[in-house]
Amino acid sequence: MRKNKLFYYYIKITSILLTLCIGYILSIIIYCPSFYIHEGGHMAYGFFDNTFYGRSSNYKITNWIDCPAMPFLKLPQQIHMIEGKMSLNYIFGGIIAVILFSIFISMYFYKKTRKKIYFLFPIIFVYHELIGNFLCGTDNLKGEPFSICQNLIVSKALYLVIPFLIISISIIIYPKVFKIIRKITK
Repeated sequence: MRKNKLFYYYIKITSILLTLCIGYILSIIIYCPSFYIHEGGHMAYGFFDNTFYGRSSNYKITNWIDCPAMPFLKLPQQIHMIEGKMSLNYIFGGIIAVILFSIFISMYFYKKTRKKIYFLFPIIFVYHELIGNFLCGTDNLKGEPFSICQNLIVSKALYLVIPFLIISISIIIYPKVFKIIRKITK
C-alpha cells in the first residue's frame, strides 16, 4: 500500500514538472508573436487612417530585440512611419491589435472547451500592453515613457507577463499531462 502511494506522488510530481516545462515553452510561443501583432497593428491602423484621408503611408521597423529564451529569434520592438501622417489610430493601433487578437483567441478556445481560464489571456496581454507600451513605452500621446516608469517596481512589473502565462497554461494542460503520464505508467 505504501509503495502504491509513493508511486502516485511520483507521478503527480513528474506531471507538475513536465507541465511547467511545457507551459514555459508554450508561453514563449504565445508571447513572442504578440510583438509582431503589436507592430502589425501600428502599420494596419496607420495605413487605414492614411488611406481614409487619401494619403499614402510607408513604414520601417527600426528596433529589434531578442525573444526571451530564444535569442536567435528577433522580435520587432519599434516601427517608424517614413511616409504618412501620425494619428491616434497609428499610436494606439498596436495595443488595440494585441488586445483584440488575445480576446479572439480566448473566445475561440473557450467555445471549444468551455473553460473560463482562457479569459486570463486577454487580462495578461492588457497588463503587458498597458505597462510595456502605454506607460513605459512610446504608445501614448506623449510619445515617450511616463515618469512613473522610473519607479523600479513599475519598470520590473513587465517581467511578470511570462510567469503569468506559464501559470495559466499550466493550469489548463495539467489534467491532460497527468492523465497521459498515468496511462503510460500503468
